[in-house]
Amino acid sequence: MEDESDLHFKYNELLAMTMDPNEIHYAGILLDALESMEEAFVAYDADGCLIVCNKAFREMYNYTQEQARPGVHFQELGEIDARQGNVIIGDDIGVDYLERKKSYRESLTGFFTVQLKDGRWIRTNDRRMANGGFVSVQVDITEVKKSEEELQLARRQAEAASQNRV
Repeated sequence: MEDESDLHFKYNELLAMTMDPNEIHYAGILLDALESMEEAFVAYDADGCLIVCNKAFREMYNYTQEQARPGVHFQELGEIDARQGNVIIGDDIGVDYLERKKSYRESLTGFFTVQLKDGRWIRTNDRRMANGGFVSVQVDITEVKKSEEELQLARRQAEAASQNRV
């Protein structure tokens, strides 16, 4: 398995063949910025194949570098999620999850929310890029979900107390 320094080296080596030194410098800064993000980041080409992702993305879903490699299709990553039990899905084989994800990826509007097996809630925001591909930023919204649940519970308790007074 490659570590991050191997990835940076291979990326920079590829850039050196195609870009001038200033472009290589700025591309390296961009790659460092992506790796520094707390949020999971992944970019896919127009066919839905992974171009680049950060470590936060791999860690969020417990992907190995081989699983989240350039060229893998997003549908295959969804199948890995279902097979490895990374996500809570609507049925035993993951069809509901996979169909919802596919439908979302076809429209790229709004957001897609999923609960991971460890209890975390993840919100995915995907947006189309000019080249026909799309970028995906995934954020842990577990605390927001907990606050929403607490608010709903408090509202139900208040409604129940109000009905008992009448």
